[in-house]
Amino acid sequence: MNFSNLKYVVLADAKLGGADLEKVDLTGAILDRADLTKTRMAEVITSGANMTDSKGLSAKTLAIFLRNGAIVGHANPATTMRNPLKSNPVVLG
Repeated sequence: MNFSNLKYVVLADAKLGGADLEKVDLTGAILDRADLTKTRMAEVITSGANMTDSKGLSAKTLAIFLRNGAIVGHANPATTMRNPLKSNPVVLG
């Protein structure tokens, strides 16, 4: 399958380490319980992706994601509090 031209994707329980999924344009994507590789996470943090379950994110990654305007659901409040937001307002779903 060729995923390279997909846009506005909804990925549920996706493990984004595979060669095909590495090519997906995640601008505006909705990531539902996605298992992102560290490299892939770095790429999507600024893409405007939304995550419905962010429990697996590290505190540092979550803070960066939120500062870049992502909409993140099921965030760990302790993690969010340890990393106060410095710029964009955030909607926690």
